[in-house]
Amino acid sequence: MAERIPGLDLSTRLRSGNRAEYPWWEWANGDCWRLEPGVDFTVSVEHFRRLCHTHAQRNGLRAVTELDGPTALLVQFVKRAEPEQPD
Repeated sequence: MAERIPGLDLSTRLRSGNRAEYPWWEWANGDCWRLEPGVDFTVSVEHFRRLCHTHAQRNGLRAVTELDGPTALLVQFVKRAEPEQPD
């Protein structure tokens, strides 16, 4: 049986790459964002690119990513297209 544990807050134990570390809710607003390592995220560009795609998949979105110069990443989260229903 589930038991409530008052006063325990596990969110303070989140590790790198979890939702609490990055403002996904802001970045996933449909706008295109230019993000830079060391400023906007703490992992390599390729790792962060994968995090974007994972976040999108878990939240019913699609991530469009593109390198901007040698280190910056352009990211845009868009709603997944609804599959067309056959007539």
